[in-house]
Amino acid sequence: MNKQNISESNVSQPASSRLQIERRSIPYVINGKSNTCEQSEFIVDGQPLSTVLGFAGSRPWFGMTFLDSVKTARENQLQGFLGLCVPFNQFGSGRFVLYRCHCGSDYCGVISCELNVEGDRVCWRDIRYETDPEEAEDTDDDDDRISHVISDLYFDLAQYRASVNDFIAALDSGDGASTT
Repeated sequence: MNKQNISESNVSQPASSRLQIERRSIPYVINGKSNTCEQSEFIVDGQPLSTVLGFAGSRPWFGMTFLDSVKTARENQLQGFLGLCVPFNQFGSGRFVLYRCHCGSDYCGVISCELNVEGDRVCWRDIRYETDPEEAEDTDDDDDRISHVISDLYFDLAQYRASVNDFIAALDSGDGASTT
């Protein structure tokens, strides 16, 4: 029996997705009065991730990203988003928080992923709803958002970082990087 050497070039890799980041105007109504707020949205292969995950209708109450935070908080989370350090969240799980409650607390529940740089690609693995592990043990009810799981998304590292840097530059310049 001959042993075959399998090189990485012979192993098929999942296709890379394309990441874009946009500011979106999110309409909402309080006491009969129409309002809007701006929130950042991750666009993956042309589709808003909040729509793919099934919570777009919950915005603006749920759906804040780290890019919507004040500059200091945003800069602290940016290193994790770029895969340069282990992400921090309030649960201590090492998962990157993609979306959270508008109040900024992870304890309301978040959409998070394992974020890793693998060679020249960024991988978002196990994208799902995450909540306080202690509270999750206390309940038999599954949150509806748990059913919206994406196993893996891969992005070309150079395109990913360029998209992030372009968005932040537009945000910091006051351009806002807005689209509707």
